[in-house]
Amino acid sequence: MVVYFVCINPTNRNLIEDYWSMTVENIFYSTHKKIRRLFIMLKLYKLGLLTISALGFVFLAGCSGNNAPQIDESTWAITTIQSAEAEGQIVACSSDDSEVFENAIEVNFECTAEEGELSLIDKMEDKTYTGSYSLLSSNRESSIYKITLDGTEGTAVSSSTTYNDGNQIPTLIVSLGDYTLNFLAE
Repeated sequence: MVVYFVCINPTNRNLIEDYWSMTVENIFYSTHKKIRRLFIMLKLYKLGLLTISALGFVFLAGCSGNNAPQIDESTWAITTIQSAEAEGQIVACSSDDSEVFENAIEVNFECTAEEGELSLIDKMEDKTYTGSYSLLSSNRESSIYKITLDGTEGTAVSSSTTYNDGNQIPTLIVSLGDYTLNFLAE
């Protein structure tokens, strides 16, 4: 710690006042910057928790029985879309998340699956993308699917995300090309 002693006299009083005001401004700017970083981290925490939890289920070995949500048991509503080209950044999100991800494009997708057929419905553009799905592996925590959507192959994982309060919400993560689409059961 360095301590400076300055003799106050009429010639350097303005110097001290200028230094004090500059220091207060630096402290305010630094604190503002830290608070802003904290809010950004909190915004990403929600997404990170969801993604990490769902992907963590994929690597857990299951016991007998299958309690994982299946892709065809729910209608899935989009929450976010991430782009590999944008280093995993959120490039699109639902209207519910548009305040959190201010720079993301607002989208409204719904995903349904039934008897091997997969549909991704863009409700804003009134367009439907179709394809197929087949189960690759399943355990009591998650199910992994091979999917094809409009000729593009990818994977999907259905699982449940458990939140701190104990609530579990069925989650679907779809990876197609450079994009990862995150869905929650409606």
